[in-house]
Amino acid sequence: MQSGNSVPYRGTYGTDYYQPYYNTIVNSTGCANAVDTLGCLRALPFTTLNAAVNTSSAGLWYPTLDVRIAE
Repeated sequence: MQSGNSVPYRGTYGTDYYQPYYNTIVNSTGCANAVDTLGCLRALPFTTLNAAVNTSSAGLWYPTLDVRIAE
């Protein structure tokens, strides 16, 4: 904690920030038409998911709370 908080400012890196990146990963792995896209991603072999993450424009992934906080 010497260099700062492990969870960046919520307005910058909330779930809305990551949604386009998530959509890119879902589309590139063939999970876009799944009823449960997260379940589809979880069921993928590591090599498939890793390749999609490493070849996408997903950028850096920071720790993120998956909640909506009233401003």
